[in-house]
Amino acid sequence: MQRRPDAVATLGLVPQGERLAEAAALTRPDGELVTHFGRVPAVALLAAFALPVAPAAGAADAARDPNIYVLPPRLVHAAIEAAWRDGWLVATAD
Repeated sequence: MQRRPDAVATLGLVPQGERLAEAAALTRPDGELVTHFGRVPAVALLAAFALPVAPAAGAADAARDPNIYVLPPRLVHAAIEAAWRDGWLVATAD
């Protein structure tokens, strides 16, 4: 699988206490914007899928990012499933 090729890096807003704060995000042509999949930062997770890779290899690569390393593996796997389900990851020919 691979990050969808038309995803563009941008900034989004996330709740931080009673305020909104800027966070790294991705957007796609249909206007959908994502900053996180659950507690997993979307940009960091999807960076591991910039090139075609198997899901397990992508998860292992993502775990090297300090923002993801501290999270339980089950959250990372759930985030990969959510990214796939929501169309942020696409199938690639092997």
